[in-house]
Amino acid sequence: SKLIYTGTLDTGKIDITPFVENLLHKFSQYPVIYISGFNDESTFRLLFADGELKGVYVKTRDKESFSEQELLKLKGTFHVSVYANLLKTSMVI
Repeated sequence: SKLIYTGTLDTGKIDITPFVENLLHKFSQYPVIYISGFNDESTFRLLFADGELKGVYVKTRDKESFSEQELLKLKGTFHVSVYANLLKTSMVI
């Protein structure tokens, strides 16, 4: 995989959904995209294949979840990294 973006997400200024949708649109040439974000209290990881969400991981303090609903509850400023897998989707999933 290859690091293709680093930046920040402030959920006080933009919701996580449009932020992620913008990243997916910006990097749509890559079939597999992995988005990782963290701050002092929370971590999230998202896996997309051909633009479709295939996996969610959210950890807030000591609570782990695999739910999109928990992702939407995240608050704060996150350091975000986006990685692209250069293999075909069928070779990864």
